[in-house]
Amino acid sequence: MKNILVIVDGRVGKAFLQRLSISKTGDRYYIVYFDENILPEARSDSCLLYKFDPTSFSKLSKLLNQIDFFEAFLILPNKNDLVETYKNIRYLHKDLKIVLLDKWQLELEDEYINKIDATDIVVNRMINFLPNIPIYAKEIGLGKGEIAQIQIPPTSNFAYKHIGALTQNRWKISAIYRQEVLHIPNDNFMVLPNDTIVIVGNPAVVQSVYRSINQNYGQFPKPYGENIYTFIDMQRLNDKEVDSLINDALLLFSKLNTTKLYIRVVNPRLSKAYEKLKSYKNSNIIIFIKYEEVKQDEILSLDVKRFDIGLIISDPKTFTKNIKEFYELKLPIFKTSQDGFCNLKESVVLSSDSKDVESISSVIFDVSTQLELNISLYEFEGIDKEENDKITEHFKSLAKLFEREINIVKLEKNPILKLENKKDFLQFISFTQKLVNINFFDKIFSTELEDHFYKLSNSYQLYIPKL
Repeated sequence: MKNILVIVDGRVGKAFLQRLSISKTGDRYYIVYFDENILPEARSDSCLLYKFDPTSFSKLSKLLNQIDFFEAFLILPNKNDLVETYKNIRYLHKDLKIVLLDKWQLELEDEYINKIDATDIVVNRMINFLPNIPIYAKEIGLGKGEIAQIQIPPTSNFAYKHIGALTQNRWKISAIYRQEVLHIPNDNFMVLPNDTIVIVGNPAVVQSVYRSINQNYGQFPKPYGENIYTFIDMQRLNDKEVDSLINDALLLFSKLNTTKLYIRVVNPRLSKAYEKLKSYKNSNIIIFIKYEEVKQDEILSLDVKRFDIGLIISDPKTFTKNIKEFYELKLPIFKTSQDGFCNLKESVVLSSDSKDVESISSVIFDVSTQLELNISLYEFEGIDKEENDKITEHFKSLAKLFEREINIVKLEKNPILKLENKKDFLQFISFTQKLVNINFFDKIFSTELEDHFYKLSNSYQLYIPKL
């Protein structure tokens, strides 16, 4: 049992004693007070009352010399009373831990004192009522921002996603409040607009999660990065392929919400395409030509970091040859086609894994909106019905949220067979490690739709990594 000294007065002191009277800690509290009006009606046997002026050294010293106190609490509304009481305690006990309520930003150099800043408490409490502001735990854990409470806005890319579809790396959703009811979520629990989530993790990561939750649609390629980048190896591509790649990059740049387009040219050769590249004069379209020999993976990595790249545009040859290097960059890759960007009419989603498709669904809606493409979700009856239902439920919910039409195409046969002859769609693919490591026999015999991405390799495809 510990002996705690409590010296109180005023409204805050009265509220503190009221809370203390209903707390059962097993410790003994020695209450020093001025005014009997602050005493609670119900008084615990663990509270011993002393009525005197604590600024009186002689009176306070009698109590402190009789009892071996573990800690002292000072809650006094008058600055002079607080300071004099503090001096009296410190004169008698040099190393007694003291907790005091500070309304005046007192400058007290004391390693055994813990000042509770009243102004800071009021400001933090007021801030908590502002919309779209995370609430950080101050009195739980380390108090450094590792625990936060965040409300899900209606347009958040977290809305209508199952917990299992969210990549929780160095952070975790520990609780969800919905209509004032607490839920401890599992992987199948769906996050809805206006839910309040409690997350725990590294403070910097928690801040990043908050920004991601509040990221508005129509911002892609953010949050991956600000700018678009394309890589042209003129030794591997003919003039027609270079022209097609540049035109697609320019069209994407004109439609997406991005700042700059960077074009990196390696192994240049004299040609019409080379002269065309050198003729571009635009402050937002920057072309770098590398004349000396260089390794592609090294220059890609350096450029991505240097130019804040959020989307890479690649021709089919370069993508196929360097798929592992592209995957390691953890950025969306827009693989072009010779069918013509202007012919695109719809976004196509094929997947047999609800977690994978949910993890990229916000990008699908964002890009489709910016490119003005209809969205078609292909259901194949040959795969797991439960997975089909989850994917369909998720996309229908997002379609309502964004007031978009979504075309649900139900097929008895593999939808890839239907799409192989179409040339007017952009396929969205979750860019996972599995796609990089898949071998020839897996490609042929796999029953999962995403494993057959190579069969539509002549079409436009957008490979999206999880955030």
